[in-house]
Amino acid sequence: MVAAFLCSGVKFFWGVRSRRTCICRAEQGPGFVVLGPPGSGKTHLCKQLAERFGIVHVATDDLIKAHLKYHTEIGEQAEKSLEAGGRVPDSLMIQVVKNRIILQDCVDKGYVLDGVPQNSA
Repeated sequence: MVAAFLCSGVKFFWGVRSRRTCICRAEQGPGFVVLGPPGSGKTHLCKQLAERFGIVHVATDDLIKAHLKYHTEIGEQAEKSLEAGGRVPDSLMIQVVKNRIILQDCVDKGYVLDGVPQNSA
């Protein structure tokens, strides 16, 4: 099932893979966002989209793991949140994602975001 809708003048396409996972793509941008609860197949779907359309799979888990591994400032902030039993704050996650999607491969090919947002509103 695929539906299109308008939101603040930007046209989005919404494709539902299952009852629990959906894909949103902004017509004016090169990015996809896959949304769904844990275990709904988001990562699997992101990998398929990346392969099929030749775009970059931006997995927030992988980005945070890299920051933790290399002991960056972002990694230290994320580690504090994780050690306290919480999740990485959305504000930090947004910063990580923004830093990744401005890289040339994402600009040239487009991207699919996997794991954004992490926290419920």
